Amino acid sequence: MSEAIEPSDHRAQRRHFSLFFRALNPARKNAAIYILRDLNIAVGGTREIGEIARNYSNSLADDNPDKDLAIGHIARLLDSSGKNRSLWNVEAVDIEERNREKRAALTPFGREALLEIEKIIDSGVPFRPRKPDKFVF
Repeated sequence: MSEAIEPSDHRAQRRHFSLFFRALNPARKNAAIYILRDLNIAVGGTREIGEIARNYSNSLADDNPDKDLAIGHIARLLDSSGKNRSLWNVEAVDIEERNREKRAALTPFGREALLEIEKIIDSGVPFRPRKPDKFVF
């Protein structure tokens, strides 16, 4: 199990981020980049969704509903890609269940990201996120 990535370790974050997206198709990759950017979080690790969750940037508090929502939707992205079934586990399912109760508490960024990510998951149409000012890794 890997340890959390320090926010200042940009090279390691980019390497882990790259590994995470390797098996995603382009539409889902774009959607995942969108939600990660808008929620201001970075992911590390590819072993299981719990490890991905533990490697989030500390820029979001542990009890932030946007963070749990992002974890659940990333799990859905991975599962629906058809290439990472082993990543879909009980923890991700539990997070997704809890998210139904948290939608009302989302920040504006969280609501926007959720709408966009659900459009991608439901339609499969490639999404081109607006060009970010900068990625926060």
